Amino acid sequence: MIEKWEMAHSPFEKDPQRYKARIRGTEQELEKLIGALPASCGRPFVTLSQDYNWAFYIYALTPELREKVVQVFQSLSPQGQVLEENALRVEQELPPMLEDVLEAAARSFSGETGPPEERTGPGPEAPGPSPATVPPATAALPARVPSEPLEPKLVFKQFTVGPHNRFTHAAAQAVAENPGKIYNPLFIHGVHGSGKTHLLHAIGQSIVSGDARLACLLVKAEKFASGGFPAERMKDPSGLGDALLVDDIQSLKGSDRGQEDFIRLFDLFHKQGKQIVVTSDVPPKALGELRDDLLSRLALGLVTDLKLPAPIEAAPAAPLPPKPEPPAPVVPPPLPIPGLSKRDQPEPEVMWIPDGPADPNHRQVKAAVFYPKGKEEEFTVMMQRFGVIMKKHKLKIRIECLSRTPYDFEGEIDYPFFSKQCRSLQCSTCIVLGPPPAHLLTEEDFAGILNTLLEDERISLQFIPWSELTKDYRYLNCALDLSLLSPSA
Repeated sequence: MIEKWEMAHSPFEKDPQRYKARIRGTEQELEKLIGALPASCGRPFVTLSQDYNWAFYIYALTPELREKVVQVFQSLSPQGQVLEENALRVEQELPPMLEDVLEAAARSFSGETGPPEERTGPGPEAPGPSPATVPPATAALPARVPSEPLEPKLVFKQFTVGPHNRFTHAAAQAVAENPGKIYNPLFIHGVHGSGKTHLLHAIGQSIVSGDARLACLLVKAEKFASGGFPAERMKDPSGLGDALLVDDIQSLKGSDRGQEDFIRLFDLFHKQGKQIVVTSDVPPKALGELRDDLLSRLALGLVTDLKLPAPIEAAPAAPLPPKPEPPAPVVPPPLPIPGLSKRDQPEPEVMWIPDGPADPNHRQVKAAVFYPKGKEEEFTVMMQRFGVIMKKHKLKIRIECLSRTPYDFEGEIDYPFFSKQCRSLQCSTCIVLGPPPAHLLTEEDFAGILNTLLEDERISLQFIPWSELTKDYRYLNCALDLSLLSPSA
């Protein structure tokens, strides 16, 4: 059971019935709570409140639905309260979440050019200096703080965004616009050349160029390891800066003193609600040589990865003749897959997302869809969510689901099964609902293994984690990827 909870009416222009929920409990209790709520919830985040350690938004709560949600909270803990708009304590509203950044991207894909809707809530703090007085983004900290300079050329405008990095780019922008308020720390990992150092500098540039009173402390982790960052200067947090940016945290392996200094600095920034961004070549779980208390701190916020773009195929020597108008879609049944019983063969019926009449101006993508065996209800939820999100954001894309195939997740997973099915359908897009929590592998491991195999076959994986089955931003992110990958109809 969670220790206590609070629901506060937190309306804004796009959703006057939004509520902000805060709880004190473990991550497992948080997952159980969100899974039991009969409403759409945003991604949970760590809150710096002394009374609560997790927070998330609940959307479109009608009076009837609100009553059901409150009953779920009360069933898990009697220690709770509901605050309506006129009873809210005076506190700064949480800034725009990652979902809002993705929605802005969706507007650009749907052809909407108007400015984003303004958010309501408490008024801003006293205005900062005018743009003319804002110093350049390379503003330095006091001389006693050994900060690396920010590279002026590494800004968001110079970062190439594609389906392989859009989610992480959106998270970085959200953090830069609201330092210390969401996803703190932000942990970005990726191989050499994926752009993690570029995003690290871009976050710093954005923070200090937006407010002349702010400064960033940029440190290469190797300085901790070599003793180049003097620990005696960390006793007083004043003058350290307003955001901590650490590059290549994997360099701390084998340095006990360096890890101790990093933890001390991390705690100083985090306790004051200052933003922390860390980059690494590998995810936290692969940094097993680092101390457990250091790794637990890195996992407090959002962990996200950067991938390399898919290789670009050479253009044909001569332009191809225009394709004739295709006839009404007639899909042949897929070839039987060796080793599967007749019962386990994929269903050949074609589904369209969203449903309804086709729009000739929309792109069409053929996809094979997979879901855990025995989880037909969750499969239906996934399909419905895709349709709702694509209609809501007016995305000019339509998905032709050539098959609905269950996969066995209770034993050893047959990963080549997914690519075989895609090849039999002659499609290069694969939509997969991840296995439920009972599976031995984590969702990240499952998706990583499957994505590696499918990339070798030049098949695009659109993955819906089981834990994010009801998270709208996940479907929006996948739909935006498909908008870029798919050819025009």
